[in-house]
Amino acid sequence: MTIPGIGGPPGGFPHGAGFTSYIAVSSDAQLANRIAAWQPHQNWAALPHQQPISIAAAIPTGSIIRRGDQLLLAIGQATNPIVSALPIHPSNWWPIVRYYWAFDRNAAGFMCLSPQGQALRYHHRTALSEYVGIGVAIELVKEIVSQQYPNSAIQVIDADLALDNAQIPGVAGVGRLRPDYFVTVQNGPVIVLECKGSSSAQNRVSAIGKAMRQLASVSHNGTHPKGYAVHTIAGSGAIDATILTPTMTPQASGRLRLIEVCVRPPRPRRPELPRTTTSPSFAPNLKTFHVRRFFLGREREVQHSRYCRSESKRASPQSKPICGQPRSRLEENHT
Repeated sequence: MTIPGIGGPPGGFPHGAGFTSYIAVSSDAQLANRIAAWQPHQNWAALPHQQPISIAAAIPTGSIIRRGDQLLLAIGQATNPIVSALPIHPSNWWPIVRYYWAFDRNAAGFMCLSPQGQALRYHHRTALSEYVGIGVAIELVKEIVSQQYPNSAIQVIDADLALDNAQIPGVAGVGRLRPDYFVTVQNGPVIVLECKGSSSAQNRVSAIGKAMRQLASVSHNGTHPKGYAVHTIAGSGAIDATILTPTMTPQASGRLRLIEVCVRPPRPRRPELPRTTTSPSFAPNLKTFHVRRFFLGREREVQHSRYCRSESKRASPQSKPICGQPRSRLEENHT
């Protein structure tokens, strides 16, 4: 591989992302059933979606063969906001320059992260996992589509750019979620793609569960297009991916309604706080009166308490002062 204007990768070839390797791919029906029975608590849980199903027949070998730099180039092309007709555009090469060293091949021939890639932590590891998820998902879907439509041009378009700029005729959003990409096939269908990537399988069910709702958030000519949800794990072992597709259940009306679905329940009203009364009958109640005065201002309460203590020294024992006035005088004022 030679980068135009830069030259070949340092250290020779192949190494790092230059290894031709297997990428393990699975499409488990049991996982699809787990995702279908999953009950999330997020506010997007009730959004319309189809149940996931396995497509194991589309990957009979359980793997695809790719180089790491092919994944990185797919990432650069998919994340480039500048639409270029050139397959090799300078702005598409940033993932190769940044992550060429992060790939390796294990003894069994499967693609994995290099020791330096596995040493990344926190947001650096999160970013690498997400980018690997994009590259694996794109190359996997290209592999499946090329078997169904051989010798057809395949293009990956960012979903935000496609929806905001109406780049694909007939495509529209039908919800507040959005997928990652659209895959267009020459003389073929429009396919929706959602890419998920992580460093472990801990969130695989939730990630694909949300992906099913993102795939159902767009329409093509009024119906749900075919879609794929791919979750890739770039952990300490080999890089492996899981792919599922939503069932193509026909709509009751045959068309989709372009509406915004609101699933957030109405917020309950806060109970009203009890109001402090200023009735004269509560005036002799020292506790109630002092609580009311405390909320009017702590500094004022402290000063008023000192005034009460000074008045109590000069008042007669038969007439106990309340807030600066003898009881007889306060009662006289209230009557």
